[in-house]
Amino acid sequence: MSGSKSVWSVARDFGVDRGFVQTLLQCSAVYAYTVSTFCAAVPKFWALSMLCQALTGRLAFGVPLELVPLMELRGIKVGLARALASAGFDTLSTIARATSTELVAQVKHMTADKAENVISVAKESLRERAEEVLLGLA
Repeated sequence: MSGSKSVWSVARDFGVDRGFVQTLLQCSAVYAYTVSTFCAAVPKFWALSMLCQALTGRLAFGVPLELVPLMELRGIKVGLARALASAGFDTLSTIARATSTELVAQVKHMTADKAENVISVAKESLRERAEEVLLGLA
């Protein structure tokens, strides 16, 4: 969980069912999102809003903070996010600038089709973020 322990090991350590731990994680992520949304509406709570946004991603995906942007990409699972990050493709821009040949060569178990899909999704995500910034939504 959160990149350090698995749901199974936490459940075993505390003597509870794995489903209980997963439910607790989901509820925590929803609560963090709610607090973040509230804090975003109150200007003097801007720092708490940013903290809760980061926490929401960690809780929702169960990964370290640096993997959250990769996990937000459509079709990316934990294993692929870790493989991409360990190969040096740890941001959307590094993935978007890469070629499928580079990804296949540097990321374990990466096929050419999957590499093209990952690059395409990263570019699409960057375009969407750029549009939000241009429109003043971000």
